[in-house]
Amino acid sequence: MFAHCDDIAIGIGGYTKLLHAVESDMTSVILTDQGERKDEELQASKVLGINNTVFLGFEDGDFTDFHIQPAADQVMNAVNIHDFDNIVSFDFHGYTGHPDHMTASRVSSALFSRSKSARFLTWRSMSRREKELWEPYFIPIPDQTMIPAQEVNISQVLEFKRNAVRAHRSQFEIDGQNHLRRMEQMSPTERIRIIQKPPAVVRGL
Repeated sequence: MFAHCDDIAIGIGGYTKLLHAVESDMTSVILTDQGERKDEELQASKVLGINNTVFLGFEDGDFTDFHIQPAADQVMNAVNIHDFDNIVSFDFHGYTGHPDHMTASRVSSALFSRSKSARFLTWRSMSRREKELWEPYFIPIPDQTMIPAQEVNISQVLEFKRNAVRAHRSQFEIDGQNHLRRMEQMSPTERIRIIQKPPAVVRGL
């Protein structure tokens, strides 16, 4: 559940590829209108093992808390969220602090609370080193998340992540080389936080 086409590849491409090894069915939802970038996202999704991609049409750059419930409604109309075990997005800080990312995170939380089957809500968070490397983009927001973070080793799938980033050619021409350079300077891990529902809640008891 992400705002923009390149969010998955850049932010959580490694973890997504690792999920592909154990999940036969993965759907991505891109919440804002991405115009001609859709083909790039489909190519990147293929690299990462995502077999279904849904594009919604909320305005890029103006995706606010006002849109959380309408977006959740549209997602439920587009896919059967009751078939999913794990909902993945950026954390409440939006990974880089991007307002669209933060709203997308809240949409994922709304869907997590509505879903009858989702046991996990997985958030992608930034490490301290990533914050340093992404400084031109990062909007510092105090980390008040109490959920413990874990570092997922993505070294075995790092080349898949690089190829997924390269698939976003329109963005690659703008800043793609810098994205790859940052990846090379980071440790081959992605920081995630996992929220788990009690079994009784999933069963609806």
